[in-house]
Amino acid sequence: MPIRFSETMAGTLRGQDGGEHAISFTVTASDEGRGMFRLAGTTSAAPWVHDAPSTGVLVLRPRYLRYRVRFAGPGGDWIIAGEKLPRLHAPIRTMTVLPVQVHDAVGTLQASGNLRFSLRDLPGFAWSWATGWRA
Repeated sequence: MPIRFSETMAGTLRGQDGGEHAISFTVTASDEGRGMFRLAGTTSAAPWVHDAPSTGVLVLRPRYLRYRVRFAGPGGDWIIAGEKLPRLHAPIRTMTVLPVQVHDAVGTLQASGNLRFSLRDLPGFAWSWATGWRA
């Protein structure tokens, strides 16, 4: 059965300009099979965009969860790329913290740091999994 769920990752990243930038994405992941999920949602990345339509992919494997979120930013498509590395000795931290890099339309690194899944969002996240199963 295909799986569908929604999640939000948010944080403040350090920009190449030395400043701090609030960045978040909220996506719905739709199972494509073999651990591949199609992402659709919105991204906010101050000062560049607010609630920009976003698409992407999530690759779910036993040793990692790899995210690639594309959104329309100044000059074209920007990318948020990151990877969670689940570890048994620290399951909460390794499943809720996503180290990322943000690249602009020409591939220049604009910001990097950690996005986080808030445990306050856990009930909604769990509900999206429960209601996301479809025949």
